[in-house]
Amino acid sequence: MEFFKKLFSSGKPADSGLYLYVKPARCDEVVRVRLDQRNDFSLMDNGRYYARKLVRANDWRCNQTVELEVTFNHQRSSYTTEINGGTLVSAEDYDAWEASSQEG
Repeated sequence: MEFFKKLFSSGKPADSGLYLYVKPARCDEVVRVRLDQRNDFSLMDNGRYYARKLVRANDWRCNQTVELEVTFNHQRSSYTTEINGGTLVSAEDYDAWEASSQEG
């Protein structure tokens, strides 16, 4: 029976992404950043996990690169973020920005 479940399942693995939302300092755009918890993080000597992403807006007029650093604890249950060149915003801010960009 388990064989048939695997055979006819959608085959899509569960999303292991951590989604963060970044607004570059000199831009109006809000960028959604996906960090794959299985592949994007490196194990550090102190047992914590670390990832660094350089984020750019899609708008060609925004020539701003944001550096995002995320550190998980050793159990990957909580994380801290550091951001240079922008601010971390909420998913609601991203949704509002996306809705306003669709109108124009």
